Amino acid sequence: MNPRLAGGFIPELVRHAEGVDLIRETLRLVLSETSRPTARHRRHASIRFLFPPGPGRLTAVEGLDVVRSIPHVLDVGIYPQIGETVSIRGDFRDRIGHVITCADTFDAAASSSETGRDSIRVIVEPAEAALERGS
Repeated sequence: MNPRLAGGFIPELVRHAEGVDLIRETLRLVLSETSRPTARHRRHASIRFLFPPGPGRLTAVEGLDVVRSIPHVLDVGIYPQIGETVSIRGDFRDRIGHVITCADTFDAAASSSETGRDSIRVIVEPAEAALERGS
């Protein structure tokens, strides 16, 4: 048995959509506490991840304030700092950020997260250009 929680912010999405804290509930199980998690509400949460356009040095991320003003957006996260190198590996490690939304309908949550993702512009100085500059 593997008591590992799901990745990809799944516990966070469940917390927003149903009001159940999977991390807390897992800890209760580890501590042998009795628990019967019950959904406090039935909403729909959605996440869309951000990816760099290619490998290189992250020089800017534009549109974050616009995304934060979109209805149903709960969180916008950018993982690397400006100036850090981003890579393309072909797996989950390519993610450099996310947009999380929650709404009463699936369509509203999904649409808001997609609009948010599409409103963000990730600017990366290609790896070759950074090498030519000596960075």
